[in-house]
Parts: sequence; structure tokens; C-alpha cells
Amino acid sequence: MKTPKTLKPESGSSLLTKLLNKGDEISITHGQLLIKPSSGLAVPPDWLKQHEPMLIKYICQLFDITALRYVSYTTGSYGVNKSQGITLQFNNLQTNDDAYIIYNASLKRVRNGKRSKKGEPLPDKQFIVSERSSFYKFWCSTGLPLPRSISKFYECMGKLKPLIFTSQVDFKNRIINKKLPLLEVAYSEILEKESKYPGSKINANITAKKPLIFRQETAKKPLKLIAKDIELDHIHYGLAPNQSTCASKYGNKVIRKELISKGISSDITLNSKEIDGNDNRAKTAKKTPQEQTVDEWLDEWENAPSLPNGLGIDEEVLNAEVEQLILATKCRKINVA
Repeated sequence: MKTPKTLKPESGSSLLTKLLNKGDEISITHGQLLIKPSSGLAVPPDWLKQHEPMLIKYICQLFDITALRYVSYTTGSYGVNKSQGITLQFNNLQTNDDAYIIYNASLKRVRNGKRSKKGEPLPDKQFIVSERSSFYKFWCSTGLPLPRSISKFYECMGKLKPLIFTSQVDFKNRIINKKLPLLEVAYSEILEKESKYPGSKINANITAKKPLIFRQETAKKPLKLIAKDIELDHIHYGLAPNQSTCASKYGNKVIRKELISKGISSDITLNSKEIDGNDNRAKTAKKTPQEQTVDEWLDEWENAPSLPNGLGIDEEVLNAEVEQLILATKCRKINVA
């Protein structure tokens, strides 16, 4: 096969250097040449088709890589035992020589059909492989979609042509690695290798761009609240008290005492500050004089504090106020009646 006139190392080198100096990103990803212009515009398909071979060839020369492009395939029986198989032909882009690889395949029908019987030869270039075969694994590694049946691979073989593979080739031009991986060369590797190539005119200031990483902006310093910086106007004193009761009653405890001697109940309001918080005696119910025994009544009478020393109120004054209260209560009852 003759080498096209455009496939010259000098042409590939000058073109690659020119693109890199412009800031274009060039790489071989998943077996395909990718060019990302710094202008952000798409590469014209016609231009890419014309210059792709020379760029790939020069990149492979830089890294001393064997690049293989699929050309066609044939089927047949090989060796002394006439083993059935399929042969894939490739073009070595570095040397422009042919290369090939053979995979096992069946060239006979595996079941009866309407017009055919099991064991009859398949039509020309048709073949069948199992899911455990090397060819099936090779096809899956390319990322190409599988055919609708394992007997329909012959319909999809043309999808291998845009891809570039790599593998060692022996002296008989036979491909050694049956896995036949896709060619991968990163942009940063090409830029570094080209800058170190003898006689390269690449701009030394060009560096591989780092991938963009978007991070959420946060406060540089954590917020701290210091007690002395807080104004007193913002201090929370709690909920406002519910003064649905009378203002004179709010905050006070109302204690109901039975005036046993007169048989009339009355409400006496005392300030809550004057009542002991641990007044357990108020929480327990006391027996009335009618329920007490004589000894219990005497014991309570003797232990009760005297009024002048306990509340600081004169007994005669208290009795006079009680009598006035009783009289006022009777008057209200009479008025109501």
C-alpha cells in the first residue's frame, strides 16, 4: 500500500506544533482523535478527515506506539486441522504495513431453518461466535453496540473503521494481543512530549489546562458571637405574662381558709413572697375538727403559733375584721334574696 503524499512526518509535526501553539487541545481518546480548538468552534469534518491520518501518525512516532486501523475481514478454515475462524485485517499507521489477527468462529448453521439445515455452511462472510469467545470480548471492549443476534456480527463490522487500536505485531505481521485495546494518548502527554522533541518550536509557556472544578463558596472565617458584642436591647426576657386575672391578684397565691368558728368561708390574699416554697403542710389535706379526736385537736391547738408572734396582727383587730366580713356577707345575701 502506497503512502499518501500528505502523510509526511514534517507536515504532521508542523501542523501539531501549530495547533498546540494556538492553544488547541489534542488527544486520542477511546481510539479516536479529538481536537478542542481554543476558539470554542467545532472542527470542520472535511478538514479533520483530511488531516487526521498525518496527526495520528506523528503522535504515534513521538511515543513509538503501534497504531492499527481496521480495514476489512475474511472468513475461512486455517491450519492443518482446518479450524474455522475470522481474520481481521488492519493497517499499521506507523509503518504502513498490513497486520492481521485471527479469532475462532463457527461458519456452519447451529440449528435448522425454513430453507436450511443444521450443519450447512453459512453464506459467504457470515460467522457465529459464542459469548465466551475472544472476538466477543474484543467487541465488548470497543464500547460498540452488540448486534441483535450473535449470528449478525457481519452486519456491524464496518463500525470498527473509525477506531484506532494498538498492539505489538510480530515479524509475520500478526497481532500478538487478541484483546486489541483502543489507543489512548492524553493531551498533557502530547504537550510534554512535543515540547521535548528535538527541533520543536512549541511555545514553552503553554501548559496543560487543569480541569475546571466548581466549588461552593463559603465564609472565610466562622461566625463567632461574643457576649460583650450583644446589645442589651436584643436580650430575650421570655414570653409576656398573661395578666388575665386582676392586677392585684397577679403573682400572688390565693389561699382559702375555713373559718371554723363562724362556719363561713373567706378568701384571704397573701403575697407569694411571704409563703414558704417548701410548704408541704399546705399540700396535704387536714382533718376538720369534727373528724379529729380530742387528743389530735388539743395537740394542734397547743402547737399552733400565736397570732401576734406568727403574723404580727392583733387578735382583737382580726376578730373585729372577721365580724365585719361576716356582717357584709349576710347583707349581700339579704340584698340578693
